[in-house]
Amino acid sequence: MRYLIDAYNVIHALPSLRAIADSNIDSARDTLIEMAARLLEPDARVTVVFDGQGVMTDTEPGLPGVENLEVV
Repeated sequence: MRYLIDAYNVIHALPSLRAIADSNIDSARDTLIEMAARLLEPDARVTVVFDGQGVMTDTEPGLPGVENLEVV
């Protein structure tokens, strides 16, 4: 299964992430990436997309040791 996460929509939709983002958007991004990694199923591939206002300037491969998580 392949999942595509629209990161900023999720950050602003989840109260817990929105609260973090209100004080530090970078922490909210990191928290979302960590949440996605924890929820991965062994056969799933996840791409977390950050686009729009507050866009990340660099892309990351995901998290060390998590092969099926991509961050763009």
